Amino acid sequence: MAHRREAIKIEEKKEEVKPPVKKAEPLPPKVAEEKPKPVLPKVKKEVAKKPEEKKPEPQEVKKPETRKGVSRGPYEVSNIGIVESKKRAVVIVTSNGALDHTSSLVKKDGKRWLSLKVSPAVRKMEKKQRLKSSFVGDVVMEEEGNVLNIMLEILPEKVKYETKTSRNSITVTFTAE
Repeated sequence: MAHRREAIKIEEKKEEVKPPVKKAEPLPPKVAEEKPKPVLPKVKKEVAKKPEEKKPEPQEVKKPETRKGVSRGPYEVSNIGIVESKKRAVVIVTSNGALDHTSSLVKKDGKRWLSLKVSPAVRKMEKKQRLKSSFVGDVVMEEEGNVLNIMLEILPEKVKYETKTSRNSITVTFTAE
């Protein structure tokens, strides 16, 4: 076999090299013929003042007196409820208004009682009731004018209590030691 030689022509293509194109600079915006602005006389700007409102002079705020005989209207103690767990019980005394109270421990007939003196309050429930609880036994209420004495029988030997006043209730928390 004979090898044939073929002539291959290679043609070079010459490309024209173009100089780099410069970006055209934006033309400045056409400025319209400026018309002279009319000259206005200078006017002082005044903020319209509101007529001065006379503030009422502060009046003395009288706090309700807490002396006996002054009536804010006795509020009604309408319910006494209890929520209990193993080591804690919460007794809630509800009324239709804000109550002031004092608390103390009292021994009566060989039993320990928590005495809550609530004022100004009247009783709107039975004088004596029993709560189903391992912390609180009987609940006895005694009225003395606008002062309501709520007696809660404390059943456990060692127990701590804490009282708090909220809007329309008094909360007593008993904690076993």
